Amino acid sequence: MLFRSEESGELQVELAQPDELFELRRSNVARGSPLYGPGIDRIRSELSSGTVREPTRITILLPREYATSQMEDGIRTALARYCEMRMRRLENELKALQRDGRQALVLGAIILTVSLALSQFILQTGLPQGVRDFFGNGLFLVAAWVGIWYPLDMLIYAGRPHRMEQKVLRTIRELEVAVRAADV
Repeated sequence: MLFRSEESGELQVELAQPDELFELRRSNVARGSPLYGPGIDRIRSELSSGTVREPTRITILLPREYATSQMEDGIRTALARYCEMRMRRLENELKALQRDGRQALVLGAIILTVSLALSQFILQTGLPQGVRDFFGNGLFLVAAWVGIWYPLDMLIYAGRPHRMEQKVLRTIRELEVAVRAADV
């Protein structure tokens, strides 16, 4: 379960055991407990939604036997390593997107050039006006636009979710982490 305190900017994640920070929490229907995703996913979701303004701390609420300073150090280290590994993976995915975008741009530029040349050629022929308009001002101009749109989309917009995720991970990495005993 995740709680947030708007006044203090604190995110509180209640876990039945420490490994639930990165693993699914099993459901217990008899007790009315649904299947929960890993605690880290809940934290990332809260931070990426922007519902918590300038968070300052993540507090992990655990059963009393787990709420130790050693566990707090372990959770801090695990969170930092998780963030570093995810950010490295996202950086590699961004590089792959940029590479693919540059490769697609070559093909897109060829399609753009050929389509615009065909458009101009058709417009300058003696074909009937309707045919010239359909091909010269229609089909080939649309082909030119579509040919260049995908590469530009990849280069400009496709990496945005990755960059937003990196920002969330940097925030998590920089937040204070505390472990407290859950009030049961």
